[in-house]
Amino acid sequence: MSLSNNTEITQAATIAALTSEIIIHPMDTVITRMQSPFYKTIYKHGNGTLSRTIFHGLYQGFGPTLLAGTLSSAAFFTTYEASKKTFENAQSAGYMLGVPRSIFHVASSALAELIACAILNPAEVLKQNAQVIQRPPSPPVSGTGVRGLPTSPTVEILKQFQKQPSKLWTGYTALVASQLPSICLTFCLYEMIKETLLERWKLKKEKNDITQQLQATILSAGIAGGCASWFFVPIDVVKTRMRLAVGNHAQTGVPRLGLDGAKVNLQPRAGAFAVAGDVIDLTTPQGFNFSTIHKMTEGTHSLPDGLELYTKTWETSGSPHAILAFIHGFSDHCNAYYDMFPNLAEAGIEVRSFDQRGWGREVKKASDKGNTGPTHKVLSDMHSFLLSLPSESTTPIFLMGHSMGGGQTLNYILHPESPYNKDSNRPKLTGVMLYSPLIAIDPSSRPSKFTVAAGRLVAKVFPHKQRYSPLDPKLLTRVESVVEDIIADQLCHDTGTFEGLAGMLDRGLWLEAMFETEASSGKWVESSLPFWFGHGNEDRVTSYPASKAFAEEMKKRGKDVTFVTYDGAYHRLHSELPETTTKFVADVRDWILAKADSVSAQGEGSGVQSEDAVEVDKAKL
Repeated sequence: MSLSNNTEITQAATIAALTSEIIIHPMDTVITRMQSPFYKTIYKHGNGTLSRTIFHGLYQGFGPTLLAGTLSSAAFFTTYEASKKTFENAQSAGYMLGVPRSIFHVASSALAELIACAILNPAEVLKQNAQVIQRPPSPPVSGTGVRGLPTSPTVEILKQFQKQPSKLWTGYTALVASQLPSICLTFCLYEMIKETLLERWKLKKEKNDITQQLQATILSAGIAGGCASWFFVPIDVVKTRMRLAVGNHAQTGVPRLGLDGAKVNLQPRAGAFAVAGDVIDLTTPQGFNFSTIHKMTEGTHSLPDGLELYTKTWETSGSPHAILAFIHGFSDHCNAYYDMFPNLAEAGIEVRSFDQRGWGREVKKASDKGNTGPTHKVLSDMHSFLLSLPSESTTPIFLMGHSMGGGQTLNYILHPESPYNKDSNRPKLTGVMLYSPLIAIDPSSRPSKFTVAAGRLVAKVFPHKQRYSPLDPKLLTRVESVVEDIIADQLCHDTGTFEGLAGMLDRGLWLEAMFETEASSGKWVESSLPFWFGHGNEDRVTSYPASKAFAEEMKKRGKDVTFVTYDGAYHRLHSELPETTTKFVADVRDWILAKADSVSAQGEGSGVQSEDAVEVDKAKL
């Protein structure tokens, strides 16, 4: 789940706390009275039946609990989301990839609960003492014979703590001891049961999506809360009696902390808290907690030369509508794309990507950094990975490249020496997407001609010699927190070999020369595949004008081309300002699904671009 700001968390937490407290408070009052040491003497008749007194004033102590409940809920979810996001960012950067996401949820909820309990405990002490207080009738007003209005139970109890306010935190240790294991167990069971139910219903197609979400949430929360309470209610009883012992109504000292009736409390808040979490999920811009809907699978892909590439797949909850193969950019890796891939997976688009040779988790030693090899090896690595996709499936396959990966993708599809155009066994693609592609470097970031010439000379003599070529992170995005993430990401090493850097520049120069003049020496392959371009017009890394001009030239030649401009956006559209990123991901999603549906409607199976539909342009452009 990704929230744009803490205000949304606070608003959602307030709604969740208010709704759950109104429903739960009467039941909690009865439970507190049954757990109190006065249960047998005040709330139960000698014959074993319950006294009506147990049902009087069911909303006693509601005021402070509502206030503290709202504050503690806001504190819990704010802390939980911030902590979880920290873990997710670390995992996206390539750290702790072997750690299950459930561990992140447990750690985040534990930290959040420690803070929430410190806020909630005073209100709970006031509430539980107010719930069991037995007030004598109010004395008559002097000279009237009429009894005055009764004092609020909460006000009466609050007066008792004026001299010793620290007593309001009595039972905090017991509260933490009971809540931490209970919350952790509840959330683990809740997520597991809900995922199982949704998967089962999806397979059997018994219910629509909204019904599935609602029923699975309620059922999972009830089962998880009930199971957790069976183990942890005894501690809750001790905690309650410790609180009741500090009130003035317990005149005989601390009562015996027995465990009679310990299994009475089913802790309704445990289940309600899980439901409250879904309230927050459903009020976010994305609408759902993607971690419960899609799953990620890590693996490896073996290249012909024996190197194993790190791969990752963002799977959909059911059969995918389409598959997107994604090629990352310079000094980047496939785990650095934040919520883009989970969002696409939620929409039914399975995303498959890998860390390219010389980047990300493929760097095992210092000499591996940026050691991509020449262009033919770069394109060969792409080709090998794409051939590993399910070619016999009728699911449409799309290819997308970002930045350097975008330049590679265009070369892979259009260059006559590419393995895509030379190998009879080639991947079956339905469309091509270019995201801030490296067709040309923006003039403000472009190296001088002397630097390029010197680099080419060094590349011929010492191809594997490395050069530190940092990208200014402030040119990548307008979001300061993302800039800090990029700086802290150890997998973004900004180092290339002279051979690799020369190849990257050459691929861009070839693309720039494709449409320059009719006498151009570049030959390119005609393709009838549809193309989508997305670029921010304030990108100072790769050239926005070059991308737009390239797309317009393709349109002039009758190609199916879509070009989208993102006003004011920098280079990394997937981690830009919320309004930009939201539109970008939606545009990618909608274009893929529209093309996939078009293929299905035409009955063309996987939408494969046939060999007959591709021609090599023999003329010099």
